[in-house]
Amino acid sequence: MKEGGYRLLPDGYARFLKICNGYAFDSVELCGTESVSNGDESFKLNSVAEMTACMYSYWDEPEVLKKSSFLCFGRHDADFLTYDCETKKYQHRSHECMGSVYWEYDTFEELFKLLMEGDSKSDWRPTNIGDICP
Repeated sequence: MKEGGYRLLPDGYARFLKICNGYAFDSVELCGTESVSNGDESFKLNSVAEMTACMYSYWDEPEVLKKSSFLCFGRHDADFLTYDCETKKYQHRSHECMGSVYWEYDTFEELFKLLMEGDSKSDWRPTNIGDICP
């Protein structure tokens, strides 16, 4: 990560990767240290470095996406899971407007628990994207 100009992985996510180097199931993708595919290339799970580079190249929001501030480590449905190195918060961000943070979490464990519980919580996803991304 450091060679690519990105910050190092946060401790909580690094601990997860020591147990499970990537995860993809039921609309949750958590990137590992290396990219992997299923063999026939119909599915690819990017590495954290690749996912972060993709995030920076895709959106033209330089005031929001500073290479020194954000790591993108996964996706939930179409939205992005990021870590803000300045605030030290794990975040669930809109895929439509990267400047919009749906939720922030103090620990990876807190975010992971909610991801594994699924969409059963009524407050998991905003109902009106206009309230978040004007």
